[in-house]
Amino acid sequence: MLILPVAAAHLAYIGGYLLLSSRGSLLAVTTATTAKFSILYLTVTLLSQTLGITGKAATTLTLLLSWPQWITGLGGGVIFLAVRKRLFRLIPD
Repeated sequence: MLILPVAAAHLAYIGGYLLLSSRGSLLAVTTATTAKFSILYLTVTLLSQTLGITGKAATTLTLLLSWPQWITGLGGGVIFLAVRKRLFRLIPD
């Protein structure tokens, strides 16, 4: 059930980063993270309503795939920026 929303969120993350990477890495990561969060939150909320998931299950599912995903997306993006700088210094031309 959650494979498609997660895949869509990852595509939004990649797309958001690629669209704004020329304007600044931190801006690109922040935008990508927000895009990922938005896609996940909206699709999980829509799926929960469509499938009739209610109560604690819907609340837990929505909570797990909302703000924690924003935090991990931002953290992962910042780690990527740090690793990318070091990695490109190690790769010879």
